[in-house]
This record gives sequence, structure tokens and C-alpha cells, in this order.
Amino acid sequence: MADRARNTFNAVKKGMSVDQADLLFIDSDMLNLSQLIDELCTPKRDFENAGLVKVESKKDLAKANREGGAQLSPNLADAFIMAFAPVEAKRYDMGALL
Repeated sequence: MADRARNTFNAVKKGMSVDQADLLFIDSDMLNLSQLIDELCTPKRDFENAGLVKVESKKDLAKANREGGAQLSPNLADAFIMAFAPVEAKRYDMGALL
């Protein structure tokens, strides 16, 4: 999602040529669009012990001493991100489940 957002910024603001499949399109008439934008922009970048970049956790967002104050869980942003998550098709042996 971050890559798509960056690609979209580069295409719109910098005029860079980017494949449409790598862009982020959001309908400007979408319900709760301003809430979605707020939720997507609220979490800060965080780092794991190994130095890997991650999104600030919900637990850290809820801390009262957090810079900017405690924030509610970004449920709308979570749903938006999950909609872009790759889905792996799995086959189940129904006989094994019974």
C-alpha cells in the first residue's frame, strides 16, 4: 500500500510515468473519505529490533503519552489495507475436517 501511495504521489505531483496497476485509486465520493485519510496518515513509522520498518502498533497508538496523544484504533484503514492484501487460494480436504 505504501508503494502504491508513493507511486501515485510521484505520478500526480511529479509527472512520473507509472503503470496504472501500481497506483492507488480512491473515489473522491467515497463515504468517510476524510476519516480514511486521517486513519491512514496517523500511524507513524516504527522499527523492529532487526531494523525492519513497520507501522506503529495499535497498542502504541493507544498510549496517552504518545506524541500527538492517544488515537483510536484505525479500523477503517485496517479494512482498506486488507482489501489490497494478496489472497492465497487453499484447497481443503473436507473429509479431514470431519
